[in-house]
Amino acid sequence: MYQRVFGLINGYVTCRSAPTLRQLAARMDIDADGLEASVAAYNAGVRAGVDGLGKRLDTMSPIDGGPYYAIPFDKDGLLYPTPCLTLGGLRTEGLTAEVLGADGAAIPGLYAAGRTAVGVSSNGYVSGLSVADGIFSGRNAGRHAARRTTA
Repeated sequence: MYQRVFGLINGYVTCRSAPTLRQLAARMDIDADGLEASVAAYNAGVRAGVDGLGKRLDTMSPIDGGPYYAIPFDKDGLLYPTPCLTLGGLRTEGLTAEVLGADGAAIPGLYAAGRTAVGVSSNGYVSGLSVADGIFSGRNAGRHAARRTTA
């Protein structure tokens, strides 16, 4: 219920819409040129069959026409009912927590733990999952780093 309430508030109260990207940018108080460039780059990737952020193409479709919608994620908003959390982002080797480079190889000595590396997705957020993510990946990183110093 907790997340559904936020979804309803964001969908009906804080959500902004506009017929063009430039108008949406103005309503959101963000850079219109930057928004248009981001959408153009995304669309080019969809059409080329490659996404620069590594999204699965079967989950993507071009953003070709309005109306456009946005939900503000800034803490300065009067309502700020948008709890945001990351669920990964850096690609890591699961058992060592080493960060993987663009080539898929581990970057020696570079580790990521917690929500920057892993995230347990669920149908609803359960308090404490972030702690579990940090403990799991942090312990793996620590063990691997300790083995490197004794080798």
